[in-house]
Amino acid sequence: MTYWWQNEQKPYPSKATLAKSIGVTSGTIQKRIRAMEAGGLIKRIQRRRENNRSDTNEYDLSPLRDALVPHAEEELRERKKKHTERQKRKTTVNKPSTT
Repeated sequence: MTYWWQNEQKPYPSKATLAKSIGVTSGTIQKRIRAMEAGGLIKRIQRRRENNRSDTNEYDLSPLRDALVPHAEEELRERKKKHTERQKRKTTVNKPSTT
């Protein structure tokens, strides 16, 4: 996808671009954006061109990120725990000396 979120510049893809990228209709994208907005996961920011014409919306994904942080932290803890357990199970193989 050509739109990448950075704190100083929020993404602003068109609904058509999003739809094409994931193989759904623009209507599906509209419904999902509305649902995510209603659920407090994203904030839609209207952008305007000259003469008050509409431009693609800008999307603030901070609420989604904030909601996902605890899950990501838990996932990282689980991965670290599993890695530590695997390391404990590893055994060192000593080759017999040939002297």
